[in-house]
Amino acid sequence: MSGGAHVGSMDAVRDFRAALVTFAHEARESLTRALREDEEYAEAWFLKALVDQRAGDLVEAERGYRRALELNPSFAQAAFHRALLHMVQVQLCAHTPYVDRSGDVREALTGLQKSAEEAQTLAQNSFDRWCSMALGHLFARRIGEALESLEKVRVEGSGQYVLHLVRACIHLENRDSENGLKELSAALDLEPASFEALFLRSTSRLAARDRQGALEDADRLLQLAPE
Repeated sequence: MSGGAHVGSMDAVRDFRAALVTFAHEARESLTRALREDEEYAEAWFLKALVDQRAGDLVEAERGYRRALELNPSFAQAAFHRALLHMVQVQLCAHTPYVDRSGDVREALTGLQKSAEEAQTLAQNSFDRWCSMALGHLFARRIGEALESLEKVRVEGSGQYVLHLVRACIHLENRDSENGLKELSAALDLEPASFEALFLRSTSRLAARDRQGALEDADRLLQLAPE
């Protein structure tokens, strides 16, 4: 590949990432407007929470999932993604460099236990059910059983961001940074603008002494960070 072609490819990647950030921002604005018109629109609360979570605004994401479930207590997808949010919170707190967030980890674990049980009860398909079971095993640190649960939906979940993210968190909890990094990279191939996956990969790369990779992910995080 010529130098000019390489520069062109890098520019295309940057443009793509910028488009994703713009899309997320516009989606949040559209959903916020919808909720101004109808504050009891459960689906809009859920969709906004999804966008907020990917953008790194976990407080707003928690608020959105909780509100969606208040409006529709049988909202299975809201329960499932809230459990995923709590899983992410556990890992983000546990892997924040140079800061003791053990209290936050305990709080997030409590949330994970409750939300994983709720998600499993409400699950309407095998993928969500087995993933929710994996989250329950993760809470109890039954790593082998958590991975076995995900094997049940390996084919069904192939190409799904969620499957790679859950597998990554299980590996990280087991201090298996090599496989954790592989799964995070696979997740980011599917959703390049995911704040949560970028943060975890950045801190994992830093722990693995890959400072250049950690800095590259940190730079992307700054572009995605909520205002």
